[in-house]
Amino acid sequence: MFSAEKNGRNRFCLDIILLLCVSAAVVMPMYFNGIPNGNDLPQHYQFAQTFKQAVADGVIYPRWSAASNGGFGDVGIRFYPPFSYYVLVVAESATGNWYDASLITFCFWFFLSGIGVYLWTREYFSPNASLLAAACYIAAPYHVNQIFNAFTYAEFAAAAILPFCFLFVTRICRFGHNRDVLLLAVSYALLILTHLPMTVIGSISLLCFSIVALNKKDGLRGALRLAVSVGLGLLASSFYWIRMATELDFVNHATDKFRSVAYDFHTNFLAAFLYVSPRDYDERSLWFSDLMLLMTVGLFLPGLLLVVYRWKRDEIQVLKAPIATFCTAIFFATPLSLPIWNYFIPLQQTQFPWRWLSVITLMGSFLVAASHAELAEVFRSKRRPIAILAAGLVIACFVFTATQVIKPAVYISRADLIKRIETLEGGKSYDCWWPVWSQEQAFDNSARAAAENRDVAVNVWNSENRIFTVSPGIPTELRIATFYYPHWKAIFNGTPVTVGKDENGAILIPLGQEKARIRLTFEEPQYVRIANIASLLTALVVFFSFCIINVNRTCPLR
Repeated sequence: MFSAEKNGRNRFCLDIILLLCVSAAVVMPMYFNGIPNGNDLPQHYQFAQTFKQAVADGVIYPRWSAASNGGFGDVGIRFYPPFSYYVLVVAESATGNWYDASLITFCFWFFLSGIGVYLWTREYFSPNASLLAAACYIAAPYHVNQIFNAFTYAEFAAAAILPFCFLFVTRICRFGHNRDVLLLAVSYALLILTHLPMTVIGSISLLCFSIVALNKKDGLRGALRLAVSVGLGLLASSFYWIRMATELDFVNHATDKFRSVAYDFHTNFLAAFLYVSPRDYDERSLWFSDLMLLMTVGLFLPGLLLVVYRWKRDEIQVLKAPIATFCTAIFFATPLSLPIWNYFIPLQQTQFPWRWLSVITLMGSFLVAASHAELAEVFRSKRRPIAILAAGLVIACFVFTATQVIKPAVYISRADLIKRIETLEGGKSYDCWWPVWSQEQAFDNSARAAAENRDVAVNVWNSENRIFTVSPGIPTELRIATFYYPHWKAIFNGTPVTVGKDENGAILIPLGQEKARIRLTFEEPQYVRIANIASLLTALVVFFSFCIINVNRTCPLR
C-alpha cells in the first residue's frame, strides 16, 4: 500500500513537472521575440503600475488611479478586478523589471490552468488521460490567443481559475465534502476578482454543469452546498464588486458608446457569417474565431463519437454534464442565443460572445481525457484509422497554435517594453475608464491648482489626499487638475464644502474672500467600508474553517 502511494505521488510530481515544461514551451517564444503586443496591453500595464505604486505607499487596495492622464486620474481600478495585477506586481517585485515579470506571470497562468484541468479530469480518468487533457488546454488556440494576439490579460488569467471552479463543483456534486465547499468559495471569489465577463460566462456554465451533475438522490443538499459556496465567494469578494456595481453609472465604460460598433455583442458571435456582412466578417477577423472553434472541436470530436458509439453507461453518465455545458457554450456563442442576449443585460456587458470559447475549450479538454482510453484501445484494433485521425487532429491543433497564433504575433522587445511602460504611468488612459462628465479639453490646463487673481500653494499632493493654501482675494473657485468624482470631499478652513466640477470634469472648490486652507480627500462611502469588513471576516471564516476541517481529517484520535 505504501509503495502504491509513493508511486502515485511520484507520478503526480512527474506530471506536474511535465505541465510546467509545456507551459514554459508555450511562453518560450516570448523569451526570444519579446512580449506580444495587443490593443489592451497599455491598459493592463497601466493598471499594474497603479497597484505597484499603491503597494509601495502601503495601500493594500487603491481607490483612485492618481497618476493617469497627467495627474487627472481615472477610475479604472474601481471597476476592473484586481487579482491578476497583484500577481504581476509580485512578479515585478521579485525580478525588478516588467519584462521578466511578464514572462514569469504568463508561464504561471498557463501552468495553473493546466493543473486545474489535470486535477479536474483526474476525478474520473487516468493520469495519462488527464495529462493529455491539461496539455491540450494549455496549448489550445483560444487560450494561447488570449495573451499572444488579443492580450486580454485578465481574461487569460480567469481562464486559469475557471477549471478549479469546475473541479470543486464536481467534487461537491459527487461527495458533498465541506472542504470542497470552502475551496469552491475561494475559487469563485478569485474568478470574480479576476475578470467580470468570465465571471458571468463561468457562472452560467457552472449552473448548467451543476444541474446535470447533481446526484438526483441528494440533489437538494448538493444544491444548498453549492449555494453556500457561491454566497461565501460573493461575500469574500464584496470589497470589490460592491463599489463597482453601485458606481457603474459614473464611468464611460457603461455608456452606449462602449456597447456599440466593435463592442456590440450583435456583431461578435461565433459563426457570424450567418449574421453579419461578408465585409465585417473579413475586416474584423471574425473568421479567425470560427477557425479556432473548428480546431478546438477537432481535438475531441473523433474520440467523443467513438465513446458515444460504444455506449458504456458509466462513461456516458460522466460525460453528460460536460457535454451539456459544451452545448450551452456553443448556444451562447452563436446567434442562436440572440433573444437571450437582447434581454439579459449582464450577458450584454460581456460584449463579445466569442469569449465563450474559453468554456468550449475547457469542456473540450475534459472530453479529450474521456476519449483517451477508448482511442488507446482502438489503436490496437481494426479501427486504428479512427485513432490515427484523432491523434492527427490533436497534433494539427498544436501546429495551428504554433503557426497561426504564436508565430504571427507582434512582439515588443525588452528595451521597448520597459520604455513603453515607463511612459504609461502618467500617460493618457483609455477614455472608457474616465468619469462620464470628463473631457479631454481638461488637459489643456495642467496646473495642479489655480484660482483667478489669487496665489495658490500646493502643500501636499498625494494620490488620495491633497492640501492647498490660497491667499485672500475676490471670491472665486479653486480649480484642481483632477477629475471630479463624488467621493472627493473638501474641507475649507475646517468646514466641509461642496466639491463641484467645471465643463471638462475638473474639480472646482468655491472660495470666499479670506485666506483659505483646503484639504481634499478621497473617502469611500459607508457601505463600501462595510463591504470591506464583510470580505475580511468571510476570508477569516473560510480560512479557519478550512484549517479545522483539515485538522479533524488528520487527527489520529478520530
